[in-house]
Amino acid sequence: MLKNISRSTLHDFIHFAGLLGLAVGLVCSKAILSISIVLLIANLVFQGRFSMYWKNLSESTVMRWLILYWSLHIIGLIWTTDVNYAFNDIRIKLSVLLLPMIFIMHPLKSKKQQETVLWIFLLTLLFTSLINIAAFHQFFGQKTYADMRDLSLFGSHIRYSLLVIMGIVTSWYLLQSTVKKSIKILLLISFIWLLYYTYFSQVLSGVLALVAVCVVWLIRYSFLKSKLLGSAAITFIVSAVIAVGFYLFRPDQLPTIDKNTLPIRTAQGHLYSHNLDPTTFERGKPVLAFLCEEELREAWNTRSSYAYDGKDNKGQVLRFVVMRYLTSLNLRKDAEGIQQLTARDIHHIEQGIARADAHKFGVFSRLEEIRMQLHHPINPNGYTLLQRIEYWKAALHIIRNNWFIGVGTGDVQTSFDNAYKNLDSNLLPENRLRAHNTYFTTWVTFGLVGFIVFGLFLVQLTLHFVKPYHFLGISFVVILLVSFLLEDTLETQTGASFFGFFIGLFSMRSIEDKAAQDKVNA
Repeated sequence: MLKNISRSTLHDFIHFAGLLGLAVGLVCSKAILSISIVLLIANLVFQGRFSMYWKNLSESTVMRWLILYWSLHIIGLIWTTDVNYAFNDIRIKLSVLLLPMIFIMHPLKSKKQQETVLWIFLLTLLFTSLINIAAFHQFFGQKTYADMRDLSLFGSHIRYSLLVIMGIVTSWYLLQSTVKKSIKILLLISFIWLLYYTYFSQVLSGVLALVAVCVVWLIRYSFLKSKLLGSAAITFIVSAVIAVGFYLFRPDQLPTIDKNTLPIRTAQGHLYSHNLDPTTFERGKPVLAFLCEEELREAWNTRSSYAYDGKDNKGQVLRFVVMRYLTSLNLRKDAEGIQQLTARDIHHIEQGIARADAHKFGVFSRLEEIRMQLHHPINPNGYTLLQRIEYWKAALHIIRNNWFIGVGTGDVQTSFDNAYKNLDSNLLPENRLRAHNTYFTTWVTFGLVGFIVFGLFLVQLTLHFVKPYHFLGISFVVILLVSFLLEDTLETQTGASFFGFFIGLFSMRSIEDKAAQDKVNA
């Protein structure tokens, strides 16, 4: 008897340690994540409680929907042609199925253990976020960061931003459930720090996910107080959305400039060109005025190894980036203007940064960049919003031609490549990516039938957490739904693991909770 108890305890310990490894690996290391999954599966096999595993899985409604969704990928092999792509996609999405299964087959013993997993996730996130910020500000290392995309050293900055939002939600949850004052202070610091990180990093997906979570809980708690307060909350939210929309789409106020009053020649005696067409203004400044390309070309080529008539690191035409950058500094587009640029300015231009203030940090800088893209939608390359619009056009083109059963599990990228050609897209080959929208990608892959199954799964998942008012579960679903609008969240290993890990953790009922429920039912 003692031997059996010891063996059972050992399996429980290994299982718990493996889940903690998942929490660490999810944030910072695919290797740790993979090792933890292998360890957990091996432990389940050696434990051998298959009847318990089956019982727990069969009782989980979420698990049944997950199996149905994942099965679509197997069915989609029937009409696919690119088998290599298909099997790679299936491999990536194994995490969507395996991680929830691991949690549900062998549930943790208590709510305290569940919270310990959350604590390990949060502490790992805090540690890595500090490393990201320290490296970005060059407290260590020699790398120069000219793009906010470089902020995350632990994978995609977009996927990391979703983890940060989940960290904010987790900090708040643990803050509410913790009694000790010292721990509450630490959690409050964690909450504020991760809020700052979200503001600093400028990742639109993360910001929108955070706003959506705040909106959901603001509306809920307002209506719990009174219908009047709830209505006021909705009015405030709608007004805020209208205000942001007005800010983004309002036209620039262009100054009145008399062309006859502008200088004719540069300091070196060459002729200026002054194009004052309203479409050439950016943020109220004329990009093609005070322009002498003869001087600009010669002066630029003496300061940079990037050819003036070539491309920058983003694949944009460099000469226009130079003009826009000088304009943002109120410098003339001539030799004198180039001479006034610092080495850092030159580096920014080479990296494709077209405004001197674009490297400034914060959400409002990001909003200003989006506004600029909306008002100057000529060349989408290098501009995240404009590129996404091109992705969505391609996705809709594919859907129109394959609306019922889609293109199959393996032909997604091939279909997009063909769509860009058919649409004569301005995107460069390296920027011709997939939809960056999980809803579109699902319809493209599996057609209307698969899209309906996926939609019903999301509805079921939402109801699963709404009915008991599971704060973490509801917040997680909101983050997912928003991320699906702007990203192919489930098409990468990190995104699929993020999905599977938290669905498993939040869908699992601990042994302690199940025992209490069984007692109530009895």
